[in-house]
Amino acid sequence: MDEEEALELFSKRYCGWDGLEDNEKEDVVRILNSVHHLPLAVVGSIDHMTKTAKPPSTYWNTFRKNEEEMKHLLSRPFYDIQREAAQESILSTYFATFTQIRQQMPLAADLLQLMAFFNHQNIPEELLIQYGLKEMGNPRDFCCAIDKLLGFSLVTMVKCGCMDKAFYDLNRLVQLSLQQYLPSNELDQGRRTALKVISRLFPRSQDEQQYICPAYIPHALAVIEDPTDPTTEELRIRVGLYLQDIGSYTHAEALLRRRTAPQE
Repeated sequence: MDEEEALELFSKRYCGWDGLEDNEKEDVVRILNSVHHLPLAVVGSIDHMTKTAKPPSTYWNTFRKNEEEMKHLLSRPFYDIQREAAQESILSTYFATFTQIRQQMPLAADLLQLMAFFNHQNIPEELLIQYGLKEMGNPRDFCCAIDKLLGFSLVTMVKCGCMDKAFYDLNRLVQLSLQQYLPSNELDQGRRTALKVISRLFPRSQDEQQYICPAYIPHALAVIEDPTDPTTEELRIRVGLYLQDIGSYTHAEALLRRRTAPQE
């Protein structure tokens, strides 16, 4: 839904709407923006606030605290009379969707899993094509897989500045749901694959830096969190040196200092 429709849904379903102060209504708007105006997420948030007697400001403060709190709130079961569902959660409905995609088109599921470990915004199509799967060599198969994800509204195609290339946004709730849905072995494999893809494209020398797309930076930063993988350490140095060369000294220093920090 758009913001106006989501706000209308909230005001109709939340019994204390008329008594909310302006600052509480502002927090409602923040909540709705955070769940991307998805109807099911809006209803689930209302249900949680009603059952726990928490005002929107308290819910918002908890929701934005960290990702684990977000996953906890999104995992809570709720009852939605209009859907005639006894118990369900926002995450559980995504889980059913992921299972369906795996059954219908495994390649689309593989792409979705890869995207879960990048930054969720402005994912260059090239990163997905460089996945390394045989199917990626066939543009028709790739287009079918992306169309499947677009059709389920799990990803959206976006414009990134003035660059004439395809980019995709992964819904933030979808990303969190995937990280809950995947078993630990697939989580580990997904992180390694995302790291391998970024490492393959990121420059190793100053001569190669002219070919790097700045849009890769957020995704490189997203995959270098595992200190146990030697590939992570190598990529962190390369990213740090690249940021240093383009004059982003504060971010470069933070990355390069991390590599020399003593290991716990």
